[in-house]
Amino acid sequence: MSYWICVKHAPRSVHIIWMGLVIVVIHLYSVAIQHEEQFTNHEESKHLPGYSVYAIKLLKKSYLHPPSRKYYNITFGNSQYTQGDAVKAGPLSILINSIFGDKMNGFFIEAGALDGVHLSNSLKLELEKNWTGLLIEPNPVSYKQLLQKNRKTWTSNTCISSENFTKETVLVALSDDRDVSPMNVRGASYELENNVQNIYIMNKTNFKISNKHYVVVQCFPLVTYILALDVNTVDLLSLDIQGTEKQVLATLPYEIINFRLILVENISDEKDTQLISNMKLRGYRYLFNDCENYMFLKEGNS
Repeated sequence: MSYWICVKHAPRSVHIIWMGLVIVVIHLYSVAIQHEEQFTNHEESKHLPGYSVYAIKLLKKSYLHPPSRKYYNITFGNSQYTQGDAVKAGPLSILINSIFGDKMNGFFIEAGALDGVHLSNSLKLELEKNWTGLLIEPNPVSYKQLLQKNRKTWTSNTCISSENFTKETVLVALSDDRDVSPMNVRGASYELENNVQNIYIMNKTNFKISNKHYVVVQCFPLVTYILALDVNTVDLLSLDIQGTEKQVLATLPYEIINFRLILVENISDEKDTQLISNMKLRGYRYLFNDCENYMFLKEGNS
């Protein structure tokens, strides 16, 4: 007599127990599969070449968030933004807008996006000229606030790799709610392996850093984001990534992607002539610096 026949003629309580065991086994199998997928994703995320199909697939599957379809949730001062309102912006953002003039529907990548509003170099372009793009922010607290703003852009809670391959890094996430500008403090978060604590900024603005949190963050080469989004022109590339900007610039695929205007945070008391020289060799004209940011325009794109 088969096992099934035995069960078939068994009391109802046995049927219930048997079905319960089947459900438990199925659940455990499902959990095991999920853990295996997570482990596989974790292992696959290490040292994949930026151009790799696997790196692109991993980014698209697990680390890219599509543009919001909700109404903007943005305030300037005490005023809630509505479509058509004037956009308040800092001098740098205004300068960027003046360079692009009346250009509509452009594409930007802003790394170090914070909450998507504070000191944003791309927001004015999005709200006034219908630009879209990608916002990258590794700090999980800032990224959560970024999502709440409902920007019409792709977003990613990752960091740009300073190498030509994917990697994990430890982010030293700074915070101090007692500071007059906690967003500025959070924006000074840095990668532990680079040992970049921007003492110049800390001293200059009297930051009172009281909290450090260590967060493991996935990083992708910039080319992986670009290939995942299938774009060949980046009108504005804004890099504010606390010390790895020059390494990232060295990895960019200038020969296949048209980066029109590049804005790089590079804090120093003196003009960085080496950076200017390197960008000139890559085909970029130096426009200006304000001791914290350097701006370069691709030759022939004025």
